[in-house]
Amino acid sequence: NLIYQRFEFHNKDWFQFFLGSSNMPDYAWDILKYKVAKKFVDGNSTFLFIFGGSSVTAGHDNYYNQSYPLVLERRLKPVFDALGITLLVHNIAQGANNCRPSNLCYEAMGGENADFIGWEQSFNCGRSRDVFELIARVAHWSKGVAYYSASGAFLPSGCSPSKDKIYWTSEEWTPEKELPGVIKVPPYVLTPENVTDYRKEQNEWYLDGNSVGRFTGVYGTLYKGVGPHGFSVWGHSSHKCMNNTGCTAIDKKGECQDKGGPHWMVQETAWYGQDSKRGKEWHPSAGMHLLRGEVLAFNMVNIVADAIFMLESNRSSHSKEQLSKLYQEELDKLQATVPERALYCYPEECAQKPMCYTNYEPHYNPKQLLSAILLPIANMTTGSPGWISVRKNGQGASDDPKYGHMDKRTVYVSQGVGVEISFRVEGVRAKAIRVCGYTHKESLKFAHFFLDPNVTVSVSDRQKVYTPTTNQYAATNIKNLADECYQVQDV
Repeated sequence: NLIYQRFEFHNKDWFQFFLGSSNMPDYAWDILKYKVAKKFVDGNSTFLFIFGGSSVTAGHDNYYNQSYPLVLERRLKPVFDALGITLLVHNIAQGANNCRPSNLCYEAMGGENADFIGWEQSFNCGRSRDVFELIARVAHWSKGVAYYSASGAFLPSGCSPSKDKIYWTSEEWTPEKELPGVIKVPPYVLTPENVTDYRKEQNEWYLDGNSVGRFTGVYGTLYKGVGPHGFSVWGHSSHKCMNNTGCTAIDKKGECQDKGGPHWMVQETAWYGQDSKRGKEWHPSAGMHLLRGEVLAFNMVNIVADAIFMLESNRSSHSKEQLSKLYQEELDKLQATVPERALYCYPEECAQKPMCYTNYEPHYNPKQLLSAILLPIANMTTGSPGWISVRKNGQGASDDPKYGHMDKRTVYVSQGVGVEISFRVEGVRAKAIRVCGYTHKESLKFAHFFLDPNVTVSVSDRQKVYTPTTNQYAATNIKNLADECYQVQDV
């Protein structure tokens, strides 16, 4: 009800902005519904959201906890706590990052077995259909749902200040704190009828104009198994809005409040979280992060309610074991539709799940730290200072908990010429190993790569230094991928 009242969803004209910018197909809804239901029945379960992306999702120019993934976490945590399901929301976005290799590292940085994969990098690769498909396959490998979020949006910076006691896009605002008589509509109540109607409405708007068709349209319905959907203020409705003439979602956001528009269309919504209240125009403000996070939360809460109503209907005639089996069977059917062979994605990336190792932060998977496969080495050149580990700030990163930007990049830096660093890689996939440098132009231009097969030294044995064996040979089939990465092929 907080979200319903804040953004005045009761106003059917203004609500078209939200239906146009954040709709979803019924099969995406149902995948999430059965996931929630099964986790509740099984008990001791975790629901994991991973959000990757650029400085937009990382929350730059705002507090880290104002980023839309963390807004989502705050709204959903009481709901999942009540169900006994552990909610994890991992925001692994970083400023000024390349789509590769970051899109290959969701599991490495965000954790294993994600239920929800959020992607936002259209400023960096908004026309790359191979990347759009890669994200669908990343979601498929974890049996999750793919959520695409357009990087850009808008700011109501030209609007006048709010006329309300507390401006409505403030985290402090609640309907109960508003002045008597301002809110004149009844609260939104989660009933089976309301939830069913909303699921139908979401699907109808999706069929009329998929909010993120610019990303998912390249593969059509081939990836129904990951329920692709998302958020974009440029989502286009063909017929349902503007009196059945069609429109773009942003056309229905409403005028500024002082011109008769919704309460959230005020100058304060354009304020950034940092003290100056200013930020880069391509970053969402705190208020627009709130909007993105709460729109997704509203959809998720309705889905959770649908799962609860389904459980209440089923539990009298089924045991827990039967329900768990039933819901898994439904999930298996819903998630079956994914092509075996990729359409646009590079074979070495999409033929099978890639394994990524990185020390970039935030990082939630210790098994896939780059330091976890670093071998103890003897310097190639006597007296060489070797390599050092350096923790570099990402764009806007800070140790100040006030802002809390977490995106940092721990990298290995050579301190001399002719110095080697060695990593143990097991189970090479797609016969290729990709090595990426820190995002400085041609950071690996003068690197030489060597392969030493079947080495038995352990990464955990720090007392035993790795020395190249007589089997070591120089790799000659090297591909420059032009994104600070070089690929050693035919491994």
